[in-house]
Amino acid sequence: MAELLTKEVLFPGKSELDQVGRIMALLGPPTAEVWPGAAALPHINKARGAAPCAGPAAGQARFLNHMRRRAQPAL
Repeated sequence: MAELLTKEVLFPGKSELDQVGRIMALLGPPTAEVWPGAAALPHINKARGAAPCAGPAAGQARFLNHMRRRAQPAL
């Protein structure tokens, strides 16, 4: 839905791993509660990247603010 409103790719990764890393940088890494077994995935630590994320709550707030600014002209 976000991409339809903004007419832009939401997470413009250069590869699948880069795209997952961008998602995790914004929303935080998956927890065992949300995604059981994620910690056992072979490349999950590569996707997390070197930069620490602010956590899911901060990431969701940044995402919503970004979407409000980008989608408002479309509405």
